[in-house]
Amino acid sequence: MESEKNTVPLERALSKLGVLSRNKMRYLIDKKRVKVNGKVISSHFYPVDISSDVITIDDNPVAVPEHVYMMAHKVKGQTHLFVNERTRQTVFKDLPPEIHHMVPAGRLDTNAEGLFLYTNDTKWSSKVIEVEDKGKEIYLVRGEGNIMEESLAEMKEGVLDMGDLLKFDDAEFEKQSSKTLVLKITLTGGGRVKLIRRMLAVFQFRIFQIQRIQLGGLQLGDLPRGEGRLLTEDEKNSVFA
Repeated sequence: MESEKNTVPLERALSKLGVLSRNKMRYLIDKKRVKVNGKVISSHFYPVDISSDVITIDDNPVAVPEHVYMMAHKVKGQTHLFVNERTRQTVFKDLPPEIHHMVPAGRLDTNAEGLFLYTNDTKWSSKVIEVEDKGKEIYLVRGEGNIMEESLAEMKEGVLDMGDLLKFDDAEFEKQSSKTLVLKITLTGGGRVKLIRRMLAVFQFRIFQIQRIQLGGLQLGDLPRGEGRLLTEDEKNSVFA
């Protein structure tokens, strides 16, 4: 077995894989029906590495489901398991029936929209959260207000608000019209949507929409709102670029 940091309690192992609930797993352990590497295990908390240990139930090996990685275009006001506003179907509608237990990989503010990720690979999901905490994200922010080139320069240099230094890695005009303005904002570090709201409030900019268009090296592209699709291998890895 590998180091303890790669293990999970036996009762959680199959729920993390989306095979059995934790309660069902506890029942099977109590009935002595579960083995790890050929040994009957009676402890719910026996450490197992789901990537290398062989878990059997009634001497039948547990099939590890295929890992699936998805991107979706989250809609404002919806949380994680959101549905297409027009079709009322979830973003998982086209997945094969054997693929289940998809979970959010990372997070995005309820009132923001844009690029959002799902997977049944818990290790990959944890790495995505690290990118959200430390890596690069790009947002488009649509609204109205008197933002000048000098304002963008101030945002990049840093602005004090209630004793806190607020700073964007980059800020530029994406689109301008007589009624609205779209800013393209690049950030690193956590709490990005909150930072965007605080910074633009300093400049009395009224926000209509905050949309995440890039996470790491992965771009939202032209994926329609409320829709999802599988990631290619290159796209999956680009999150960490």
